[in-house]
Amino acid sequence: MKKNRFYTYILAAALTFSMGACNDRLDLKPYSSLPPSEALKTVDDAGIAVLGIYERLQELNYYGRDFMVVNEVCGDDMLITAANSNRFLSEFQYQFGPTLSAQLGFWLSAYRAIYAANNVITKTPQTTDYDALRGEAYFLRALAHFDLARRYCRPYTNVATKPNDANSGIPVVVTPFDDPVAFKPKRNTLEETFTQIIADLKLAQTLAPASNGIIRAGKDAATALLVRAYVHKGDWANAITEADKIASKYSLWQPTAVVAAFTADLSSEEIFTLKFVSPEALGADNWGRIYLPNPTGYGDVRPSSTWSALLETGDVRAGQVIVRSGQNYLNKFPGNTAEGQVGMTSVKILRVSEVILNRAEAYAETGNLARALTDVNALRARRGLAASTAATIDDVKKEISKQRRLEFIGEGFRTNDMFRKNENRTVTDNNALSKVNVAADNFRVAFPIPIQEIDANPNIVQNPGY
Repeated sequence: MKKNRFYTYILAAALTFSMGACNDRLDLKPYSSLPPSEALKTVDDAGIAVLGIYERLQELNYYGRDFMVVNEVCGDDMLITAANSNRFLSEFQYQFGPTLSAQLGFWLSAYRAIYAANNVITKTPQTTDYDALRGEAYFLRALAHFDLARRYCRPYTNVATKPNDANSGIPVVVTPFDDPVAFKPKRNTLEETFTQIIADLKLAQTLAPASNGIIRAGKDAATALLVRAYVHKGDWANAITEADKIASKYSLWQPTAVVAAFTADLSSEEIFTLKFVSPEALGADNWGRIYLPNPTGYGDVRPSSTWSALLETGDVRAGQVIVRSGQNYLNKFPGNTAEGQVGMTSVKILRVSEVILNRAEAYAETGNLARALTDVNALRARRGLAASTAATIDDVKKEISKQRRLEFIGEGFRTNDMFRKNENRTVTDNNALSKVNVAADNFRVAFPIPIQEIDANPNIVQNPGY
């Protein structure tokens, strides 16, 4: 099985084995619902099952589009105006509740990915032949748990978070179950949630292939996600240790390559990318279309004036914005040139630019001004900017935050960054649909558990305030 084949193609060739039927492409007998005696008998079986996990990540409610967009519109760098197509309005206006149907889709997609990963981890023969695939599954299980925590829990370092309180985390699911109706897990603490995420990533570092191609998770992907987890937890020493392992293995894009970087795959910065090919296109729902202006997109979600004001003269990232009728639109994801689908872009989930900025943040938080400045200036140089001369820890922290906002616009970082740093959400644009300000201690920092899950599982406790 070649590592660089695309997930969908292999799944189609293998009769599209997977679990569940919320995807028209995956409506045959669910692979992960087969009894252990029938499933995962060979390395090829296990490989097909692993590819099914990637399929879950590709769904519209997850990395197909919605996961990133929701994390943008709940922040302060993107806005929705009165002229819109009625998408993501509840999230932008912070009017969401447990009945918001879109959130059920993400909840289900992420837990289906976890369910499929558990089957690979526990139902494959415990021999070295399966180690690499189990390593991938550990990484993907950690990613899904982490993404769920980012949506349904307060950030670990948030001012109102009590990580050891009951129900402060998500249900951590690490074993397969044959009867989904009877399976009713409780929520873990946030501390337990992060402990499991970190443990899975350490196993992935050990078991996953050293080199698995950018579109399949390998050891470096596990390390990069581990850096992110430690930063979200405020464990600065471990964040630096892990970042040191991979920061120099990948090259930041040259300034001339930045604007076009998202129209192609397998570039120098990418550590782990979720690949989309043309048969997987979501048409009008392709990720980039929510940002692109008419007639190619909806233009619903636009850069805010606050974000635009961060751009300095010479910053090549200004080329990711286009102006139509005096309005700024994000042109970062116009579509993968090779695939020919407007707005369909492979999701660069882990890049070395994030690893470097994560390490810079960790250095700043531990008082190492010189090394924090070295890292942030490495990025500035590759974005067409002169070196920062920040002279204090507070100044370099502001510069790191600024570069994160500029670098990851549209990619789903801002809301979590904002609230884990205990900043308030403030929308100032006059043409914004609403100007809902949200303090860092507001209960809506954590999304509500979907009402369908609450109704079906008496062991699930709803987040406070809903």
